[in-house]
Amino acid sequence: VALVNVGVENLIRRSTLVPFPTALTTLRSVIGERILAAPLVLPPWTNPVLSRLVKAIALGRGASPAQVALCTEMFLATPTDVRASFGATLSTFDLAHGLPALTAPTVVVAGQRDRLTPSVHARAIAAALACATLIELPAVGHMAPIEAAAEVSHAILAPAGRGG
Repeated sequence: VALVNVGVENLIRRSTLVPFPTALTTLRSVIGERILAAPLVLPPWTNPVLSRLVKAIALGRGASPAQVALCTEMFLATPTDVRASFGATLSTFDLAHGLPALTAPTVVVAGQRDRLTPSVHARAIAAALACATLIELPAVGHMAPIEAAAEVSHAILAPAGRGG
């Protein structure tokens, strides 16, 4: 099993996308829930502002222009209603109680620059699993399979003896 850049609970509360003082964590959750569920209509074409926003949210600083362009295109290709519904689901997402049922060997991969699901999620998941390997990729954001394809592939294949 491979879990890459994921969290299983408190996704908004633990996000580092918008820094909030600890005392305002509840406010962050309320604002985050509303933003994630908002049916934000975007122009159907790539533009420099949107590309910079996608990079700031989802990628590490070292992401290439091609990686930024791909992620921006993926974001734009997702219909508005799907993005809003997915966002609403994420705001209440809680699967931590199911982690003990995952008994297969599991590789947990996190980008250390992931602002959407910071490494704290990966560490908590790995700690909760009986047979987990945690791999944190420095300078990588939320889109680790795109930013660090070789490293993610190696992390997934190595336990099977096919890591190259």
